[in-house]
Formats: sequence, C-alpha cells, structure tokens
Amino acid sequence: MDNVAVFFQLKEYDSLCRENDSLKKQKSDLIDRLKNRQSELHTAQEQAQTLKERLRDLDRELAEFDRVLSQRLAEASKQEVEEKALGVLIEQQKIEELLEEKKTFLVGFEKTVAEITQESNESIQDLDRKLHHLATRRELLFASFPSDWQGMLERVQAKNLSLGNFTKILEGKCALCRYKLSLEVQSEIDQQLKLKACAGCSRIFLPYQVVSGSRT
Repeated sequence: MDNVAVFFQLKEYDSLCRENDSLKKQKSDLIDRLKNRQSELHTAQEQAQTLKERLRDLDRELAEFDRVLSQRLAEASKQEVEEKALGVLIEQQKIEELLEEKKTFLVGFEKTVAEITQESNESIQDLDRKLHHLATRRELLFASFPSDWQGMLERVQAKNLSLGNFTKILEGKCALCRYKLSLEVQSEIDQQLKLKACAGCSRIFLPYQVVSGSRT
C-alpha cells in the first residue's frame, strides 16, 4: 500500500477520533444533566422530610402545652403558655402549607426526573453502541498502519492534546501551534509524503493532498 493510501487511512482515523471525542462529550453531558436533576430531586425530598420532622416536633410541643395547661396555673403563667402555644400553632400552619406545596412539586418533579432518567439511559446505551463501533473501526485501522506509524501515533495520543493529534502546514507553519517549518521539512511532508511530527506541538502532519482530499 502506498503512502498516499495510508495517509488517507490516517485521515479517516483522525475523523474517527474526533467523532469518538464528540460522542464521549455527549455522553458526559447526558450523565451530568441526569446527575443534576437527581441531585435536585434528592434536595427537594430532603426539604420535605425536614418539614415533616419539624411538624412532629411541633406536635410534641403542643402536646406538652396541653399537658401544662391542664394543670392549675396562675393566670399570668397560663397566659404565657397560651401565647407560646399560639406561636407554635401559627408556625405549624405555615409549615403544613409549605409541605403541601413541596408535595405537589415533588409529584410533578419525580415524574419529570423519571422520564429524563429513562430517556438519558436510552441515549447513553445508543452512544455506547456507537462508541463500540468506532473503537472497533479504529483498532482495525490502527492495525493496518506500518509499525513506525503506529509508534508515532501512540506517542502523540499519550499526550491527550486538546485540539486533536493531527495538523497541517499553513503558510509554512504548523496550523495549530504556528511552529515555523523549513522548506525541506515542508517538502518532505507535502511532496515526499513522509510521516513527520511537529517539533512544536508533537502533532502529526497530514500532507496537503490528503487534507484537500485529492488522491492524485
């Protein structure tokens, strides 16, 4: 197989890597969105539970006030207890209203989160199938490359470069890091179709005819 054909396979490999990164980001975004919704639901459920616990505390306080008021008390003491009991009753009413609002909210929100969970899980499964297909194709392509090309590709992949593993010549420089290339190196890449890595950023150069899509 001539170098032109291998370079086109390398370009395809680059496209598969980019698609793989895109699918992984989609999956990550879905998982984050689902986690955020589930966290919001958990927070709302905890708030409802806190309100319920406060109501139980208030019930105990009112029961204690009833017990105290059933005893013989001086008028001043009785009035003081009744005022405290009234304050508890007012707080109890407010909390009951808040709890009803929270329960109503939870009914709708739990349904929404359940739907989001199902949709997200289905989408994640679909993305996993696509990622598996891409991984298989990438492995087959990688195995078809000459051993020295494999070595160079493994080295640049190990760097986890944010803008991908490949670059091209643009105005005599690396298109990404702008490292200036000698005319000799430019010729080796674009004319002699040699596999070269950028001395500036380590990315692999794709020849002009491969970047442009011309096989001639």
